[in-house]
Amino acid sequence: MGRRKTRDLRRHLYLNLRTMKKATILFSILLLMAVATSCEKDEVSTTLSNEEILLSSYLEPLSATRAATQTHLSDATHFAPDQLVALYITEDGETVFKGDLHTMKTAANDELNFTVGSVCYWPGDATVHFYAWSPYVAGGPFDKKRASDNTIFSVKANQSSAEDYAASDLLSSKLDTKKPTAEGRTLLTFTHALSQVMVKLVSADNQLTDAQLAAASVYMEGSDASPFYLEANVDIDAPSATYKADGSTSTRLDLGVGSTTFAVIPSGQTLEGKTIHLSLDGGGQQHYTIKMSEALQPGRRYTITLRLRLFTITDVQETVEPWSSGDADRDESENPLYI
Repeated sequence: MGRRKTRDLRRHLYLNLRTMKKATILFSILLLMAVATSCEKDEVSTTLSNEEILLSSYLEPLSATRAATQTHLSDATHFAPDQLVALYITEDGETVFKGDLHTMKTAANDELNFTVGSVCYWPGDATVHFYAWSPYVAGGPFDKKRASDNTIFSVKANQSSAEDYAASDLLSSKLDTKKPTAEGRTLLTFTHALSQVMVKLVSADNQLTDAQLAAASVYMEGSDASPFYLEANVDIDAPSATYKADGSTSTRLDLGVGSTTFAVIPSGQTLEGKTIHLSLDGGGQQHYTIKMSEALQPGRRYTITLRLRLFTITDVQETVEPWSSGDADRDESENPLYI
C-alpha cells in the first residue's frame, strides 16, 4: 500500500512538472513572438497607440530635372508610383523607435501616399522624428540598419543621361511631429540636399538658331588641384550632406546636350576657376572660366548664362537662386524639363 502511494505521488509530481514545462515553453514562444513583431506591438503595449502611422509625400517645386526618362518622379511635386524611399524614425525620451531603417514605397498608381514596409504605430504624446532620403536602392548608401550609421552618397561624373542625373539628385525630408489630432496622413516635404550647376546658352541678336543651341554639347573641367568632389558625407540625423574632402573626385563633369544643361554636385565645394567647354555644330569649341567664388549651398542653383554671337561668347551672367524657384524664363520647346 505504501509503495502504491509513493508511485502515485511520483506520477502526480511528474505530470505537474511536465505541465509547468509546457507552460514555460508556451510563454517563451509567446514572448518571442511579441518581440519579433518589432515596430508593431512589441515593447510598446503601454507606449504605442493603436493608430497606424500613415505618410504621404510632397516635393517642393524642384525646377530643372530631366523629364524624358526620369523614373523616380511623376511630375513637379510627386514621386512616381512604386518608388522606394529610405525612412528612419526616432522618438524623444523613449526606446520604441531606435532609428531603424524602414523603407517607404509609393503605391501602384498613386504617387502621393506611402506604404511603410513594417507597420508602425504612433506613441502617446512623444515627439516622433522622421528622416527620409531618396533615391533608395537595396544595398546602396541608405541601406543601413541605424540612422547613426556612416553614410556616403555619390553623384555621377557624367550626368548627361536622365537616369544618371536622377541617381545623383539626392532628396531629403525631416519632420518632427506628434500624433495628429485628426485622422489622416502625415506629410513629408522633400527638398534637394545637394547643389545644382546649370549652363544656359542664349543667342545674341538671334544669330544662332534654336536647333544649333539645342545641339550644343557642354561639360565642365576642373584640375587635379581643384577637382569636382563626387562624394558627400550624409548626416541622416541632421540632416545634411556636404562634400567628402578625401572622397572620389573627377576633373570632368559632363552636363549633356542642349541649350540648358545641368548637373548635381555635393555642397561645400566651389566652382571658381573651373572651365565650361561647349561644342556647337559647325562652330568649334568655346570656353569660359567661372568666376563664382562662394561655397555651394544645398538646395541652391548656380546658373551660368552664356550669350553667343557667331559662335563666340559675347556676354556672361552668373546667378545664384533657390533651386525650387522654378524656371519661368526657360524655353520648354527646346529642352523639355519638368522639375
